[in-house]
Amino acid sequence: MDLREWFDNNHIEYSGVPINGALLTKKYLEPLNESSNRTFSSRNARFYAHQIRNMLKIEKFASSRDLPDKIDRCIVFAVNFSPKDYRHFSHVLPLVEKAETPLIFTVREDVFRYFRSRNYPVCMFYLKERLKEMKKFSFRDTAYELLDATEKATLLKSASLVRLLEKFSDCFSFPRCIVTLQDFHPFDHVFASFFNSRKIPTVTLQHGKLQLGGLWQFVFSNYIICWGDISANILQQNGIPKQKIVPLGTAKYDDLEEMIFQNEGKDRFTVQIGIQQESVLGNDYGMKTHAWIRSFIEENSDYNYILKFHPSKATSEINKYKSMAQNKNVTISRANNPNKIICESDVVLTYRSGLALDAMVLQRPVIEYLEEHGNNPKQIFGDYRDIVLKVNTAKDLYQVLNRLKTDKGFKQKTLNAQNDYIRSELKRPPCAEKILEFIYTISNSKRT
Repeated sequence: MDLREWFDNNHIEYSGVPINGALLTKKYLEPLNESSNRTFSSRNARFYAHQIRNMLKIEKFASSRDLPDKIDRCIVFAVNFSPKDYRHFSHVLPLVEKAETPLIFTVREDVFRYFRSRNYPVCMFYLKERLKEMKKFSFRDTAYELLDATEKATLLKSASLVRLLEKFSDCFSFPRCIVTLQDFHPFDHVFASFFNSRKIPTVTLQHGKLQLGGLWQFVFSNYIICWGDISANILQQNGIPKQKIVPLGTAKYDDLEEMIFQNEGKDRFTVQIGIQQESVLGNDYGMKTHAWIRSFIEENSDYNYILKFHPSKATSEINKYKSMAQNKNVTISRANNPNKIICESDVVLTYRSGLALDAMVLQRPVIEYLEEHGNNPKQIFGDYRDIVLKVNTAKDLYQVLNRLKTDKGFKQKTLNAQNDYIRSELKRPPCAEKILEFIYTISNSKRT
């Protein structure tokens, strides 16, 4: 059963709020996790230890300071990505900083601490799983017994969030609008669903490279603000109604212009290699990528290398690369902000990653490595891979790197092609003011 079919055939409600979407990311990753043949691991042990600790928690919400007098004038930003995950967090942070009356909702303590330290009004929702609440769920065409432990825990936490949002609304009032950072993630989905059920305007933000199918078939908010016309077209192909799609760009790139030519003129050519997480792409990708990168670095010591990992990549996966860092020309980056690392690089290698767009904006040539269809020049992807340089072998990569290093005309031609693509993919920065103006417009219409 594919993801769309599962969602359409399984409806779950709690207190009148649909929350089956909270399980979408789990269902999306399920086939990959099954193919990895994992047994009981330290990660599983930590999961069950967390369940025991959860029994001792108290369900409550708490604020960092006095909340605004009139909540109904606030734009609520539901932020549930770690501040250390800069690639995602930076889509919403500039909006919070420039909004007239921001209020942050979160279920993450690191987010709570981040905004509290900057004197923003922020409300933390402490979730508790109450097993007895499961009987209050409405399951349609879904057998409760078929849910695994992780899914039950997610639903119970979702129910806890619904209860807390009800209590908050009773104590204060409803906000004028709520903004989430992609509402197919579990708790972002619950925030959007809850306020949808209360007829409060909801907006979600595109936070990564779009693709046909998968999680991008789902937009639960009233509107999705996407990066540009290409993203809007993909969303429509995925069945998202046109009236929901608002291509206004992203605030992420508003302040990058001054960084573009930073760190030019270095003595040694530096190659950044972006490495994806195995939890999404599978163990085969992880093993193949590790062997390929290790072999290339060992055979080509005349470059500097920066290894940059996806923010969600597990520590156990990163540890496999530690031996490479024993070479003086190899650095494993732990930096939260990828833009600084990109500016220290002359070229960026990517694999099915939004990192490619960051590099393009910062005027760095992008190479897509280990491309499965590299030998088929007619293959059409419908994204950045159609215009960037692609390599499939170590020999190809060496030749392309050498040409970018020595042939200024070739490098400029590569950048020109990337710039043409960026103009279609991303609305020209700055975008924060345009996005906020749209949010104010729909929330004012609702208030009227």
